[in-house]
Order: sequence, then C-alpha cells, then structure tokens
Amino acid sequence: SWLNSVPTFLDLFTKDWQTNAKASRNVRYTLGHWGQFTDRKGDFHTRNGAEFRRTGGFPYPSLSCNDRIDDILDHLYSAFPQAVDHNKVVHSR
Repeated sequence: SWLNSVPTFLDLFTKDWQTNAKASRNVRYTLGHWGQFTDRKGDFHTRNGAEFRRTGGFPYPSLSCNDRIDDILDHLYSAFPQAVDHNKVVHSR
C-alpha cells in the first residue's frame, strides 16, 4: 500500500516492518496505488494529483511490508496502551 510510505502510518508497525519494505512494480487499479489520490472526504486529492501530473510518478510509492504477527502485536501493546485498555473495556461487555 502507498500508506507504507507515510511516516505516521508506519508508527503503527515495527522497525522490521519498515526495513522489509519492497516497492511494488506492478501498478494495479486498486487503492494500494490510487488511494493516495483520494482525500479524507473522498474527494480528489489535489496536491497529490498535481505531483503525479508534474512528475509522472506516484507521490507515495506502494510498498509491501511484513513482520511476524507476534512482534507487531507486542509493538501495538507497548506503543498504544490506552487503546489496549479501551478495547478491554469496550469488548469485555
């Protein structure tokens, strides 16, 4: 996904997730590439579209990443303890 090129998104994952990133050479008609041209409201993302028109390249490359699920879960538990506590309360009903 192109989201794997966004630092704030990468905060959700381990360093190995980022280290193992591989660029996708095949452009498909999916949100993995084209989602970066949609803004938060579902409209056209003007800045990213202008960059694509200017350079002919995606502003954010689509990257495939991976890591062990146990390592990702450990990272999430330690990095977001308030979210973990919230989920325990909400889902223990």
